Amino acid sequence: MRQTYALGLAILISISVTVGELLGGIFFNSVSLLSDSFHALSDVLALSFALVSIQLARRPPAGRLTFGYHRIEVVSALINGIMLFVAVIYILSEAYARFLEPQAMGIQGVLLVGIMGLGANILSVYFAKTSGDFSNLSVRSAFLHILSDVAGSVAVILGALVALTTGLTSIDPLVAVLMSALLARSASKIISEGVGILMERAPQINMDEVRASMTKIEGVLGVHDIHVWRISSQITVGSAHIVVGDITVRESEKLRNSVERMLIRKYKIGHSTLQLETRNRSEAEAQDL
Repeated sequence: MRQTYALGLAILISISVTVGELLGGIFFNSVSLLSDSFHALSDVLALSFALVSIQLARRPPAGRLTFGYHRIEVVSALINGIMLFVAVIYILSEAYARFLEPQAMGIQGVLLVGIMGLGANILSVYFAKTSGDFSNLSVRSAFLHILSDVAGSVAVILGALVALTTGLTSIDPLVAVLMSALLARSASKIISEGVGILMERAPQINMDEVRASMTKIEGVLGVHDIHVWRISSQITVGSAHIVVGDITVRESEKLRNSVERMLIRKYKIGHSTLQLETRNRSEAEAQDL
C-alpha cells in the first residue's frame, strides 16, 4: 500500500512538471524546456507502467500463465525504453533546427520554470525512492528516468544562466542535445536488460561457480545440463541434472532440499527444477547425445 501511494504521488508530481515545462517551452520558446517536458512525460509513463506492473504481478498464476503476470514488468520497461528513443529523435531534430536558425527566447522565464521543475523532480525522486522495491525492473527504470530528469533540470537552469549572462541563446539547443544523450543512455540500459530477460539470458552468475557449489554438497557426484534464466527482474529460475549414487528416496529428497536451499541463499535462484539420476543413466544419456 505504501509503495502504491508513493508511486502515485510521484506520478502526480511528474504530470505537473510535464504540463508546466511544456507550457513554459512553448511560451518562452525554449527547446530545452520542451525536451525536458518530454523527459518528464516519460517519467509519468514509466511510473505508471511500474505501478500497473506491480499490481498485475500480485495476481496469482491462472490458466496458461503458470508464472502469473510477472513478465508484464519486462514488457512495460521495453515499451518505456522505446518511447524514450522516440523522444530522443524528436528532441535532436528540434535542436538541429534551432542550431540552423537561432531564435530568441524568454531566458528569465526558462530559468524560473527550470528551478520549479528541479524542485518538483527532487520531490518526485524522494517519493519514488520511498517506494522501496528497486529489484523490480519497471520501478528501477522509472527511478532512473526521474534521476536523469533531475540532471536535465539542472542543465536547463545552467543553460538559462549562461544565456542570461552572455546572451548566447544557442546554448538552449546544446542543452537539449546533452539531455537527449542522458535519455538515450537510460533507454539503452532498460532495453538491454528487458531483452536479456525475454531472451532468457542468464543473469550475472558464474555458471562454473554454481556447478562447483553444487558438487561440494555431500552426496552430489556430478552436475550437468545447468540452465539459469529469469522470468522477471525478481524471479530467477534454474534447472540441472544431478548425478548421485545408489541412495534411497528419503536421502534423495534431503539432498535435493540441500541443493535448493544453497541456490536460494547463495545465488537467489528461487525456483529450481533438479533431476536426480545415477551415474549409469548419466553416462547412457551422454552416449545417446
